[in-house]
Amino acid sequence: MRQIFFVAALLVACLIFFSVSAYAQDEIKIVYIKGNVKVQRASDDFWILAKKGMLLNENDKIKTFIASEAEIALDSTLKNIVKLDQNTEINIEDIKAKKLSMLNGNIFALVESLPSDSSFEVRTPTAVAGVAGSGMSVGTDGKSTTVGCFEDKAFVRGINVDGTLMAEIVIIDNGFKRVVGRFEMPGDVMMLTSLDRQGWTQFRENLSDHMDWLRSKRAEGSRGAAVALEEIQRIQERSGDRFFDSKDNVYEEREPDRRDDWEPPSSSGESPRSPGNGIGN
Repeated sequence: MRQIFFVAALLVACLIFFSVSAYAQDEIKIVYIKGNVKVQRASDDFWILAKKGMLLNENDKIKTFIASEAEIALDSTLKNIVKLDQNTEINIEDIKAKKLSMLNGNIFALVESLPSDSSFEVRTPTAVAGVAGSGMSVGTDGKSTTVGCFEDKAFVRGINVDGTLMAEIVIIDNGFKRVVGRFEMPGDVMMLTSLDRQGWTQFRENLSDHMDWLRSKRAEGSRGAAVALEEIQRIQERSGDRFFDSKDNVYEEREPDRRDDWEPPSSSGESPRSPGNGIGN
């Protein structure tokens, strides 16, 4: 009987583990903050201070101010990182599809681990840029967008007057960049400048500097296993408690609901004295 129970508990634990793991893959989390960074929830019309470890939901916004920056992880693997440079505002469009939008500002994106059939995309007022497994930068002032590729390949598409994407997808190779104006096809290819490369190198170095913290957060992937173990222990404790359904135990299970000033009914049948607000006392 014990073996049957243990197998059942293990199955429950496994379901919890895989559910938690699958859910954690589809998340966007703030992993680094420097300076003044704020978040606006989709349901709010005000901004709050961003915090490291904060989860972002779809249609949430994150904004950096002058001399400030932030980095967000696109999923729980912590292998896909986007850095927001100063004075940048992005909106979380689609967490599962890894899609962001940016009205103004500059970002660096290092995408190392995505499913083979997916890509990371950023939409600006003039273009949609993306990568499937490489590094790029996207900068926009709302009137034009510059997309640079620092590792492997990136792609970019122009946006039509009606908001639809242009049919042609333009590939940008490592070491080059293109500029896309409003309602225009991507411009001629240009080589990345030394300043462009310096920005990417700094992003890479800074990412390595605080990688220890990122690795510790990645270890939280074992949280699913911890939850599973907690569930097994909880089930075992309940099964081993013969008097779990007794009045005393039920009362203790509801301990958080107890009122310190509650008094049991007297033997004379009088109603218990309830905590008053001063009326009638």
